[in-house]
Amino acid sequence: MVLSRNLALRGLKLQHVAVIFRPLADNNNERVKHMRLKVFFVVAVTSLLVVGCGEEKAKTPVKPVTEKQREAYAVGARIGEKVKSLSDEVIEYNGEFDLDMYLQGIHDTLHDQVQMSEEEYGKLFADVQKSMREHRREIDQRIREENLAKATAFLEENKTKEGVQVTESGLQYKVIKEGDGATPNRTDKVTVKYTGRLTDGSVFDTTGDGQPRQFQLHRVVKGWTEGLQLMKEGSTYEFYIPPALGYGAQDRSKIPPNSVLVFEIELLKTEQQKTVKKLKQ
Repeated sequence: MVLSRNLALRGLKLQHVAVIFRPLADNNNERVKHMRLKVFFVVAVTSLLVVGCGEEKAKTPVKPVTEKQREAYAVGARIGEKVKSLSDEVIEYNGEFDLDMYLQGIHDTLHDQVQMSEEEYGKLFADVQKSMREHRREIDQRIREENLAKATAFLEENKTKEGVQVTESGLQYKVIKEGDGATPNRTDKVTVKYTGRLTDGSVFDTTGDGQPRQFQLHRVVKGWTEGLQLMKEGSTYEFYIPPALGYGAQDRSKIPPNSVLVFEIELLKTEQQKTVKKLKQ
């Protein structure tokens, strides 16, 4: 929690934030009520962030019960999530981020006292966003390069292990159990059980104890398409798929870019698919 940690380091406790956003004197007009609601929102978000770092003891949260409470809570949770995400991203990008001015900017906006024109702060914010995107691209590129180096090192070592074979494309595999059934072609449908892991052992996909899955062999990653054509029905192989035969530099939710994919696959059945040749016009 980057924002809460930085707030704590600067000695900015919740009570200080509350002073910044002190409500106006009692007034029943709608504008004041509306502003109080906005002020309360910012205080609530900030309090959650600060309490998360242990700076202040949290009160027992009130659980939303009625449908209206649940709706309000859901909206607050989503907005709070976005505020926290943006705040963390900005602070992570800029280690010298001025938290006092950050909070002052929120305060002044809520009180209609912004000290810059909309054009001025809009341009500055756009500049920050642009710099953040460039910074993010640099980080992503570094991660891709580091992961590719790790993948290359893993595959170089792995191919020397007993039982590991390497195809011309660089696909590595090991026979765990050899079957005696039919071998699929590229256009066939296969029924399989499998577990997919990263090289650190973490599982990103598996049939587990559930039902087997079916795939068109030409519609999966290249490592699968090539690898399953080496198998016969009843076989179980372990494949070590290089990034170029897997998802490459894509960053997928559970699979970092340039990852080696380790699959243990049991081929249960292969079904020949009829192909329709296109007639030349």
